[in-house]
Amino acid sequence: MITPPDINAPTIIDTELYNGISGVNVLDAEIIGDVLKVSIGASGCDGSTWEARLISAGGIIKTNPPQREVKIEFINKEVCAAALTKTFVFDLKPLRVKEIRKVSIHLEGWPHLLLYTY
Repeated sequence: MITPPDINAPTIIDTELYNGISGVNVLDAEIIGDVLKVSIGASGCDGSTWEARLISAGGIIKTNPPQREVKIEFINKEVCAAALTKTFVFDLKPLRVKEIRKVSIHLEGWPHLLLYTY
């Protein structure tokens, strides 16, 4: 059994916030249990001050299975030019759809739908 990694970034449902951010450079994304593990690439010094939040618009696209659209709000105040990668882990439980056992996650910046089964 695969043990999910520890969550190190929050998940927020907020339509206004979702509409106000643009996507990031997603290098890899996978669902492990109830978490979404995402690797982000950006320039920086060492990535130690990077922050990220998974933002959902809150609405559900009525497909089978239902879909949720999400973006990553990425905060990078580092001004160095090194190319770095950092992995963030988000809790997917807030994105569950009642009475349904799965939801497709459309992560902006990632070309594939991610199926979250719970």
